[in-house]
Amino acid sequence: IWFQGHRAIQLLGLSLQLAGLGCVLALKSRHLHTAHEILGLAVIFLGTLQPVNALIRHSPCVGHPSEGQPKSTGRKIWEAVHKGLGVLAVILGISNIILGIIYASDYLYDDALIITASVLAGTSLGVLLIAAIVLEVRRRRQRSLEDTDLDAEFDVDAGPSFQDAATKPSE
Repeated sequence: IWFQGHRAIQLLGLSLQLAGLGCVLALKSRHLHTAHEILGLAVIFLGTLQPVNALIRHSPCVGHPSEGQPKSTGRKIWEAVHKGLGVLAVILGISNIILGIIYASDYLYDDALIITASVLAGTSLGVLLIAAIVLEVRRRRQRSLEDTDLDAEFDVDAGPSFQDAATKPSE
């Protein structure tokens, strides 16, 4: 379920960013030169790389490890690049949203627009932050439960006791 949700959200994000780029290019008569505009292009570039990177996931050099098998070096590199670029795109995107609101204020856009953009950005970023915290706590709890189950199943420290040896029938 997680992967299907991830893919759907990523496709929605890609569609929205390309639509936004189309609007900017259609409405902007001058070249892109401000930090907000350049950073926006970088975010769009990184965001567009993610689906391409996802396609590489199925290549033989990356592969998908079988259950219980270690990840190949290619898989580890792919995961680091995919996750790293994704996190970088999100951080730059958040920075660019804040920068865009600051620019709107500097360019004397209507106060209602700035307040609305600030509320929407704050709400969106707050929801993302809360979701990230909740998911991380759940992930750590799950990992802790798995480690506890594994420790109980393979209790290396316990070993055989003297009582077990004394009560075990001899052969």
